[in-house]
Amino acid sequence: MTTTINEAYINSLLADASYVTLSENGQLIADINVVKARLGTRLTQPLADFITQNFSVINQEIASSDGFSATVWQGKEGTEYAGQVYVSMRGTAGFQDIADDGQLAATGVAYGQLKDMVADYSSPVSFPVFKPKILTKINVNLNST
Repeated sequence: MTTTINEAYINSLLADASYVTLSENGQLIADINVVKARLGTRLTQPLADFITQNFSVINQEIASSDGFSATVWQGKEGTEYAGQVYVSMRGTAGFQDIADDGQLAATGVAYGQLKDMVADYSSPVSFPVFKPKILTKINVNLNST
């Protein structure tokens, strides 16, 4: 499968937007104007408008204790992205993330982030539309020594 320039652009745009907190008190923000305003703090307003017109946030996990952060987006009905799901994971943010990056460089795995990612993925409310059957059979030992 070849990635088109448009697909790469959408992926990078949503990845950048995943750095914006789109929840309050553990609940996703439902008011589209608040979402646009928050996205506009990181992106240009036309890009924030584009995202809110074409995508909805299904779930967002922000900086768990081990630094794992991800946003799950779904294309809105009536758009060319309808029925598509995108998972955007944040890169390095903060001291704990830098420490995890050091662990990743030294061992090949950031165990804390992997543990948080699997826990979030396993939650019945986190990734309801993104559960490939083959991945549900993975059993990972996350006890780091």
